[in-house]
Amino acid sequence: MLNVRTSVKTVTPACAARLMIHNKMNRPLNRITVEDYKAQMLKGRWQLNGEPIIISDDGTLLDGQHRLTAVMESGCTVQMVIVEGVPQENFVTIDTGRTRTAADVFNIEDINNATSLAAIITAYFRLIKQDGSSTSKDNLRRLRLSKAELLEFYKKNSILLQDIYKFASKCHNKLSLMRTTEIGSLYLYLHKELNHPEEKIESFFNELVGILPVTNNTIQLLRDSYLKNLLGKLALTSSQKKAYLIKTWNSYVKGKELKVLNYNKEKEGFIHFV
Repeated sequence: MLNVRTSVKTVTPACAARLMIHNKMNRPLNRITVEDYKAQMLKGRWQLNGEPIIISDDGTLLDGQHRLTAVMESGCTVQMVIVEGVPQENFVTIDTGRTRTAADVFNIEDINNATSLAAIITAYFRLIKQDGSSTSKDNLRRLRLSKAELLEFYKKNSILLQDIYKFASKCHNKLSLMRTTEIGSLYLYLHKELNHPEEKIESFFNELVGILPVTNNTIQLLRDSYLKNLLGKLALTSSQKKAYLIKTWNSYVKGKELKVLNYNKEKEGFIHFV
């Protein structure tokens, strides 16, 4: 049975320090946020607005570290709402004060490569939303996902995701044609949504960045276009870059080769990965 208790308390620097002893689940401090709170307190403008300090049922500080740090550093005493007894597992649903990002939640969960993986997963779901060719009926298709949903997805696919991150990083470090997040999210999309084998996907990107010899001339055309774009010799829009990539992938999968890479959005519309 839940035993959640709410009260308004006078929080002194000593009281804030005691609460901060059990601050083991929060993100790294944002100094700009702390300094803003300190300035408000020192000027006497800090107001009781109902936003609580949240303490779990085992005494862990779940939310409020920026406000409590400001109390300690300013030396001020302020009134705050304190909520105690909140189940610790509800932590990922808390999102008050400075907005907690998916990367914050992943870092708090002590996930390796947390920031990059949060970005890869977010970009993957954006691809699902944007590409009407996907057959997935999962309710996570919407563009904005809760932090809890992102975390749950990671935990279900942690081994695959860590492997994808390592592969994408290797490709990016070899030749920076695409960001690690782009490669990783595309890898995940092609594998989980379109059911392409990992070996096929890895061969494609390995050939694109020069880890393996090119077996399809369209890949060479894509590499040349991306390099010229990076060097300022060719101005590609984001739509063109994506269309070139899709056309190259589709040619690679079908065993065909293109003589040129071009894209006319008005004539061709939105093209899909096969």
